Amino acid sequence: MLENVEIRNTKEAGRGLYSTKNFETGMNILNSTPYVHTLALKYHGVRCAQCCVFKPKLLRCAGCKLQYYCSKDCQKSAWKIHKEECKMLKSEKSMPDDITLFLGRILIRVENEFGDSDEPNNKIDSFIHVLQLESHFDRLDPSQQEDLGIFLMKFNLYWKKPIPGSLRSSRKLLDLVAAIKNNQFAICDEESSICDIGSALYLNHSLINHSCKPNAFPVFNGTNLVIKALEKIAPGEEIKIAYTDTKAVIQDRRDYLNDIYRFVCQCQGCTNDDEVDRKKHLDKKGNVIRRSDAIWQSAETMVRDMEEFKKNKEWNLMKEAAQGWLARKFLPDENIFWIRLNEFAFDAGIETQEWSLCLETGASLIVNYKEIYGPMHPTLGIHLMKFAKILLHIEKPNEAEEYFRRAFAIMSLFYEPESAVRKQLLDLILQSYELAQVEEDKTGAEKKKADKADKNDGKPKLKNLFAELKANGQI
Repeated sequence: MLENVEIRNTKEAGRGLYSTKNFETGMNILNSTPYVHTLALKYHGVRCAQCCVFKPKLLRCAGCKLQYYCSKDCQKSAWKIHKEECKMLKSEKSMPDDITLFLGRILIRVENEFGDSDEPNNKIDSFIHVLQLESHFDRLDPSQQEDLGIFLMKFNLYWKKPIPGSLRSSRKLLDLVAAIKNNQFAICDEESSICDIGSALYLNHSLINHSCKPNAFPVFNGTNLVIKALEKIAPGEEIKIAYTDTKAVIQDRRDYLNDIYRFVCQCQGCTNDDEVDRKKHLDKKGNVIRRSDAIWQSAETMVRDMEEFKKNKEWNLMKEAAQGWLARKFLPDENIFWIRLNEFAFDAGIETQEWSLCLETGASLIVNYKEIYGPMHPTLGIHLMKFAKILLHIEKPNEAEEYFRRAFAIMSLFYEPESAVRKQLLDLILQSYELAQVEEDKTGAEKKKADKADKNDGKPKLKNLFAELKANGQI
């Protein structure tokens, strides 16, 4: 798919990927396997270390006894890199942290591909090679630079081999670590409901710049990453994705991007007077809430409390707190803090099976997500799917089918026919339809029975009615 895009350099944004053809909404722009990837430490022994899929029974590496695979095929695919790290893991007798394992795997690939040279030995199938990633090390503040140096000292205790010749200068190694932190993706499941499965580096995707008004969206298919068009894209347009959740207010987005990626966002979504963004700051009277205002500080405290409840899985406390805040109705529906509160309440409602709370907050979020992300965004599709599952669970199949169909209309644009999400949605649509038919047949049978009873009892009832009317002098 490299023919779909080309690299261009601009003074404002540096390198970027630009379209070379027309794309319709949902079309694949770029599809890549990871250069390297790691499974998050907490999933070791639960998910396959190669494809990251959950499986109850996994095969354990006979060498290090620390890596687990779902099949012989996955074990064979992983062996290209794992055969080198296997010896180190065996001597360690325990798993290192995620970033240590990640850097180790990159060094194994660099050693195999570069040797002591600064250029790869063979032709590569990407626009750039790993040593050409931008690190922005000089933009880090001194404490961040020091943290990277401390990490490398700890890494050397794990890495018991010579550093590849192309990285033997300490500055080059620091640049590589900074580049990894800048460019790695968190691996998500298809529904993006779990986004801490692991980390991966995609060389071509690292060239895609950020926008708070993106025209493309990343979708995972296992560990493969596909960039999909969110809207029509013409030849010559730059491909842009969002590095952060665009639901956040402008200043929060800018703070996050500057802290993680070391740039101040000047995209259209941050510099134009956007009505949707403006509403996120308003109180119920339509006045702008400022960070110094008591209502802002109160709302921030509310969000921090909710985050703490969620982190500790204190769902009942989270539900009760959310219900208390919702009852106060102190902010309009479009305010960012109110949107966040509805999200927390929706999650707490699911965990505690408080379905009325889910229906109330879930319906509000549908309206918000449609306005913030757009009517055909995967984030809206995923939420519609969750909302429909709740309706199906509480035996409202007709309504559930409607929302499942709305979700499918969106998700079918971004997910392939063989994807688990599309298959699941089709099954749920059919299940809702069948349950609705059973309910309709049951209602019809009860109506027929009632009609028959009325027919059998018609004469006495009619006689009594006439007697009553006659007694009242009405006939």
